[in-house]
Amino acid sequence: MSDEKYKQMLDRHKQEIEDFRNNCPHSVISDWIPFMWAPGHFSHHVKVCERCYKTIEESMPQPVIKAEVTSSYQTEHKWKENDKKEKDL
Repeated sequence: MSDEKYKQMLDRHKQEIEDFRNNCPHSVISDWIPFMWAPGHFSHHVKVCERCYKTIEESMPQPVIKAEVTSSYQTEHKWKENDKKEKDL
């Protein structure tokens, strides 16, 4: 298949999807579902048309909360440091 024919087919397919979505009545809309911008990477929630899968509504992305990961040794060490500080007071 030539590159030109491939591009024509791809353009035609994209146009058909766009026309289908623009003419869809969006009568059946999903509940809030997680939006995955890459495999395993969720950013926010969306509602989509269940017929054409066009995004109808988006929630605001939630801020990422980073937790400090500590080992049990680090946690125990911090407790001992805090105990020493309290005794010194």
